[in-house]
Amino acid sequence: MQIALRLHNLLCLRNCLDNAIKFTPKGGNIVISGAIENEEFTMFITDSGIGIPEKVLKSIFEIKNNKELIRNG
Repeated sequence: MQIALRLHNLLCLRNCLDNAIKFTPKGGNIVISGAIENEEFTMFITDSGIGIPEKVLKSIFEIKNNKELIRNG
């Protein structure tokens, strides 16, 4: 289980960094920082990219069925 969790965390980190690089314009900024609180580490990735539209942001973590994914792509 530990290995699966570590791989999942690395995949999430890679995806966030990839998006920051992909959507930050030339000359923009990407900042990676972290904090330890109550024995937990939190990583922050901020960039000067275009961001996520408010409409999408509200439901970004909702699980959608395959038909919805295909239709809304």
